[in-house]
Amino acid sequence: MKSDGGAIRALLSALALAAIVAVSARGQGAVVNLPKPDADGWIKLFRGNNASDFFTYYGSGSPNNTFPDKTFSFKDDTIIVTGTPTGHIIFKQSFSHYRVRYEQMQPEKIGNCGMLVHVQLNDPALWGSFPRSIECQGDPKQGIGQIWCISNVWVTVHATSSGTPRYNPTAPLITYGAKDDGSRQILGIKEPEQKLNEWVLVEAEVHGSDSLAHFVRGETMIKYSNPHVAPPTNPNQVEKVLKSGQIAWQSEGVPVRYRNIQIKLFKEDPLYASLYGTVGTTDYRILPKAAAKPNLRFQQGALRVMRGEGRIFTAAGRAFPLSR
Repeated sequence: MKSDGGAIRALLSALALAAIVAVSARGQGAVVNLPKPDADGWIKLFRGNNASDFFTYYGSGSPNNTFPDKTFSFKDDTIIVTGTPTGHIIFKQSFSHYRVRYEQMQPEKIGNCGMLVHVQLNDPALWGSFPRSIECQGDPKQGIGQIWCISNVWVTVHATSSGTPRYNPTAPLITYGAKDDGSRQILGIKEPEQKLNEWVLVEAEVHGSDSLAHFVRGETMIKYSNPHVAPPTNPNQVEKVLKSGQIAWQSEGVPVRYRNIQIKLFKEDPLYASLYGTVGTTDYRILPKAAAKPNLRFQQGALRVMRGEGRIFTAAGRAFPLSR
């Protein structure tokens, strides 16, 4: 088969231009310097050498403290939390469309911990040391993955309406959250167990205000939408829709460990293009194996391997094998 070297050269030239554009775009809208995603698209938020990308928070009016401090410290890529006083460690960068995951472990006593999404740090904090946000509960006694709405936040969810609402995908939609201090909790579909010294995988998937979900060990605990700020007396009097925000992890009563904190952005997030590149033939480079340089051809809009093998890389560094 005749070599299509011209097509390869054109592809590589386009790649070089795309790489320049991607590098120049990196950092636009970014507060921290995020690393490239791994082969599966995950970015490790805490890597043991980037403590300056986080700060600690102990309530409205108190200064934002440098991490580590007396409550939040770390060893390698594990964040170590004393449990007292109540506070939060917050990642400086805001996100809007993403999946975040981490593992939690309680070494001494089972109790309160968790993660906050859509943190609105500049809004009024109306409930103690908690910033306005939505909590993905980490306390096994209450139910890992359930919701707590913080500081006049309401959400829309399929849930039972008697007593404390419980998520049920077949139940009617209700709007719930900020009526009073006793009306902020929405139970997940069940209460997963956690033993002392057991690492548990917790995840949240966020698509702006359109849809959000919490997962424990890969199982869906709750799905909801339309997080918004409204007065306790009228959830329809919308003051603000929560479409993006920071992510935080709690100190609340018992020692806890958080590790493997990772995020995967979706294309709707403003930072996506600068980290992952865009989808298209100009976003790729080819690295041939020494033994057999691949011969590539575009046919009917597809990239086809005519001879040899190697790997094709996206601008973000994700690799896909090529072989004939």
